[in-house]
Amino acid sequence: MVKGGQLEFIFFEAEDAESVNVTLRMPVGTPLAETNSIIERIERASLSQPEIASVYASVGAIGDVEGEGGDISQPHLGQLFIELNAVEERDRTSADVILAIRSELGELPGV
Repeated sequence: MVKGGQLEFIFFEAEDAESVNVTLRMPVGTPLAETNSIIERIERASLSQPEIASVYASVGAIGDVEGEGGDISQPHLGQLFIELNAVEERDRTSADVILAIRSELGELPGV
């Protein structure tokens, strides 16, 4: 069927993520309030995308996504966990959504 062209052959299916992890690292010594300001900008830009289901932000620390330790607490660090709608419920890929968020953010000094 594949050889005859009746069935499409896809060697590896392109996967599309339904979650995105953003890790923010500012220069060492950056005050927590400044780190929080940047995290809030990223959060607003993320939530402006219709494909985003939810955003969880952490300021002053980053953690291991797998939950296997490795948590670091410093005022110049931040992290966002972004959940996208199911692949079937959106027109853009996760990569397209990430590019849209980056485009909306523009330049982030010190990041």
